Amino acid sequence: MFRWVDVERVPATNQYPVDIYRPKGAIPDGWFWLGHTADASRGLIVKPSLPPKPTRNYAVTTGHAGTGFTVQPFPDQPQYAFLSSFFGAPFSSGVAPGSDFAALRPGLFLEGQYELHNASSMSNSVYITRPVSSLYPEDDCFDLEPVVRVNQTGTDNPPRPRWALRKNVVSFASE
Repeated sequence: MFRWVDVERVPATNQYPVDIYRPKGAIPDGWFWLGHTADASRGLIVKPSLPPKPTRNYAVTTGHAGTGFTVQPFPDQPQYAFLSSFFGAPFSSGVAPGSDFAALRPGLFLEGQYELHNASSMSNSVYITRPVSSLYPEDDCFDLEPVVRVNQTGTDNPPRPRWALRKNVVSFASE
């Protein structure tokens, strides 16, 4: 299930070439957000409709802090992917919004196309992922505008997470 929510600008992100947003207020229990966005009008939160079981690949997983230089989380399950970079303090799964930040199971997303946004005064690029035009209705994706931060270590350094959420894998929540 999914629900659109209001968003707020992430504090201390003025140095990025695009404005970065997150869900405004607390995220209800059992719901997750899929990452920071450049969309100032709304954000998407999701709730898996089937509970986790040992024999089922759960739709979402949380993450854990990376070791070393990165502040980005790593999904707790292999092959799961975050749609966006994590902006803010170092990631901690026990501190909001980290506990509500989820990665998706393969098959729920497709590869998108990314737009580069550069700032001349910083060593990071920011990419916004957009869905690719689809020939088939089952491949239509939401335009969530997830943002991905990449350190500029070379001239051609596209982001690894560049995923778009498929529309046919979620249903609108009326609650």
